[in-house]
Amino acid sequence: INFHEEPQTIKLDWRQPELNQQFDLLIASDVAYEKRFFYPLIEAFKSLLKPEGIIYLSEPNRKIAEEFIILLKREGFHLRKHSQTIHHHHRDMEISIYQITRIR
Repeated sequence: INFHEEPQTIKLDWRQPELNQQFDLLIASDVAYEKRFFYPLIEAFKSLLKPEGIIYLSEPNRKIAEEFIILLKREGFHLRKHSQTIHHHHRDMEISIYQITRIR
């Protein structure tokens, strides 16, 4: 994504996102690693994402994240997956990048 100006960013704890606003774009990386956080994260997505907004989620293809992806779909999100190989700590690894939107 190319911006014509520096984007506004907010760092927050998604388990308790104490914000009363919604955003066009949410970016999350490597957050689906414990089942106990799945529903709080999904609730944060629901409350923080504008109806026409997009979430970009990167995930290093952990087995546990498969359940999170299923839950997102059940909770009314549409996902498009793109895989990419990166070089990390002297080895190649495949990551998945999801473009997530709400189902209308």
